[in-house]
Amino acid sequence: MFPLCILDTMKVSKSLLIVIIIFANIIYWGCSGIIEEQQHQQYLNLHDSVKYVGKDKCIQCHSAVHETFQHTGMGQSFGKATKSKSSAHFHSNSNVVNDSILNLSYQADWKGSDLVFTEFRLSGKDTIHKRQERIDYIIGSGQHTNSHLFTVNNFLFQAPITFYTQKEIWDLAPGFENGFNSRFSRYIGKECMTCHNGLPEMSDEANNLYDQIPLGIDCERCHGPGEIHVKDKINELIVDTSKGPDYSIVNPKRLSIDYQNSLCQRCHLQGIAVLQEGKDYDDFKPGMLLKDIMDVYLPQFSNGDDKMLMASHVERLKKSECFNSKKLSCITCHNPHLSVEETSSSIFNQQCKSCHANYKEAHKGEEVIEDGCITCHMPKTGSIDIPHVAFTDHFIGIHKEEAKTSNKEVNEFEGLVCINNKQADDISKIKAYLAYYQKYDQNTYSIDSAQSLLNKTKDPALEIELAYVLKKYQEVISISKKYNETELNHQNAYRVGESYYQLAKYHLAITHLKKALQLKPKHTEYAIKLGAAYVNTSNLEEAAAIFRYVISLNPKEAVAFCNLGYIQMLKANYTSAEENLRRSISLDPDYRLAWENLINLFYQTNRKVQAINVINDFLLHHPMDEKMEYVKAQING
Repeated sequence: MFPLCILDTMKVSKSLLIVIIIFANIIYWGCSGIIEEQQHQQYLNLHDSVKYVGKDKCIQCHSAVHETFQHTGMGQSFGKATKSKSSAHFHSNSNVVNDSILNLSYQADWKGSDLVFTEFRLSGKDTIHKRQERIDYIIGSGQHTNSHLFTVNNFLFQAPITFYTQKEIWDLAPGFENGFNSRFSRYIGKECMTCHNGLPEMSDEANNLYDQIPLGIDCERCHGPGEIHVKDKINELIVDTSKGPDYSIVNPKRLSIDYQNSLCQRCHLQGIAVLQEGKDYDDFKPGMLLKDIMDVYLPQFSNGDDKMLMASHVERLKKSECFNSKKLSCITCHNPHLSVEETSSSIFNQQCKSCHANYKEAHKGEEVIEDGCITCHMPKTGSIDIPHVAFTDHFIGIHKEEAKTSNKEVNEFEGLVCINNKQADDISKIKAYLAYYQKYDQNTYSIDSAQSLLNKTKDPALEIELAYVLKKYQEVISISKKYNETELNHQNAYRVGESYYQLAKYHLAITHLKKALQLKPKHTEYAIKLGAAYVNTSNLEEAAAIFRYVISLNPKEAVAFCNLGYIQMLKANYTSAEENLRRSISLDPDYRLAWENLINLFYQTNRKVQAINVINDFLLHHPMDEKMEYVKAQING
């Protein structure tokens, strides 16, 4: 910047002086940003080679911090399904949930030290279906919910019911309501686990197969890998942190505001996460900017300022004038090592008063509750994605309603907005719209937006995905021919294989489905489709081997038992066929194909009474089914 004495003696115009000042400030702030970036890059534990050491190592020196942290929401985020971990009630039939749309009921109860969920269906007073699953993990701190996970041969799934602690009720889990109950088949992938838990060790062979599952968010999620820090302390390399940072490990309070918020955004900014090219969910480390790992999109609705997701605290905070004027971060008010319940409200309100010392004058003529800033300016509200919860709205402002505790009807969808990256590119936006369409809301706006962006940015991989989503199977195949065979990732290899399958070109389907399964060897959906393609080419031995392989991976896979039973029917192995078909029905009483195959088995072997009995059993599950009534009449002659 020019010395002021030189500027004073220079005969320059006022406009030129303004230009010089602006230019100087641009240089200053640009350099400031570079300096800030360089400072963050000095943290030694950001390197990929630095290992995580586990919280037990941290506790050896930081036991007092751990003692308070384990009572926080993060500290209680995930654990084994034990009576001490559970916040749920188990009495007076309050633990029974009814899904009126699917006509299924669920009951949670303890059998000794095991938490067991029972799915059942009644016909009158008779139980006509019963399936039980032992719960392995409870996910959720209990401040709002306890949801439940179970494993099958290290494959991780979500159970269909959740305990909502604020209302003290059991109900269907979020996303399982309104006819979307996927029962025991919703898999839990890396995106979910890397927010709600410590970093798991996950197999590359499937989307929900885990080698190791940690128990709860731990120290290194917010401080980064501890290997270098531990070695330094063992070697008595002590840093006087009163004089500067200890660069062996990240201390979030020493990060700049943007880097602090990126750390919290990693899990408290829920939405459609689109990974940057070559990045994965566990690549983010404290001291990084989240936008370098992923873009996070949120849906926007007309007149929807009061519509929010459960974990959209950062997005709400960014709407606040307080945030934009002062550049708040989450840890301005929150101590991550201390539970909110154990933090005095005066601590939070003092942060308000530090800027709003004249708050009494601003409320002149009004009754002011001392230490009541949050009550009025950050009221409790509901969530559009999680029922039965109320949480603090981090949109700091003047709210017309004192509290919003009920979920209101969501208005018209207007599009997706990337919250953490204003420079998100078109490829990222296309991926976001396609993900939103497939996961949440099949609206034409999302498809039209993806198509419009694709017209400007040609990307064969995304063109395949869009055509597949729209069931334009011939178009999927045409686009795929732009690729070399080795360029297809596992998802698009499957999409191409499925497209050939739908067009009854089974031999070509097999080629691509084998490619998908080669890339994800334990992905049961890929294997099941490959087995079906083998059946349609009369390669029954190969098909049977595939379905047995699926059952060895997941003995709860109803489709594999049904298909194996069908193959055994074709080979006249009727005893085994009946056994496998009944097993399929016991796992999924609404799997119509298994029922039809079992009826057909008895009919083809001239056991008409048994066929009629199976039809009657089916009609107990689905009364007044016209097609099945017609089949029954035909068999009766």
